[in-house]
Amino acid sequence: MDNLKKINDVYGHKAGDCALRLVGAMLTECMENAVVCRLGGDEFLFYLPEASEAEMSVRIRKLFDSFSAAKNVTAETSPASLSCGLCMCRQGGNFEEYYIKADKALYYVKQNGKNSYRFYEELQRIKKPGE
Repeated sequence: MDNLKKINDVYGHKAGDCALRLVGAMLTECMENAVVCRLGGDEFLFYLPEASEAEMSVRIRKLFDSFSAAKNVTAETSPASLSCGLCMCRQGGNFEEYYIKADKALYYVKQNGKNSYRFYEELQRIKKPGE
């Protein structure tokens, strides 16, 4: 979740805690059959074995739509948004490798405006001039 510190500073820690619970509940709902956990602070992790990139895109889009709808219901201008870094797990890999790749994808999203998602595999296809 983006801007947790700002939410805590402007609306108070109770509002920040409520936003975190909301994101956790939405992740659990949208990532049905996934292992979902909060890593700490504003970071969550989910693991959904056997999901294709297309299926993950549909689920992530559902998550973003649900979050946007929830913000609209409150009718408040909240700085809260979501940024997600994703990595497709392949046979033979390990958790640490996947976590690092997903974190790189998340960093890319946050450096490019937040409130979006990116697959690590997409980053490999994006070539910057001179690379």
